[in-house]
Amino acid sequence: MQHSRLSIDIHPDLGKNQAEDEASTLGPRSDNRARWLKFADCALHPRGATEHDIAELTDLARDEQEIIKSRIQRTAHVVKRQSKSKH
Repeated sequence: MQHSRLSIDIHPDLGKNQAEDEASTLGPRSDNRARWLKFADCALHPRGATEHDIAELTDLARDEQEIIKSRIQRTAHVVKRQSKSKH
């Protein structure tokens, strides 16, 4: 069985106003936190991630991308609407 390595880089994305930043951070939904932690554990484990782990991580990441995309689209719509009302 072939083993693949999984690498996870964690970068802080909080700025000067921590309270505001925490409210707007697009972190994983609480129902997916356990799944993300599982993959963090895989990355730290010497055996690495299996093909099944990587497939599951890919699905989870795609789900998160859709959520983020939806939030960005909603925010863009609100900003556009606010911009029109100021003119």
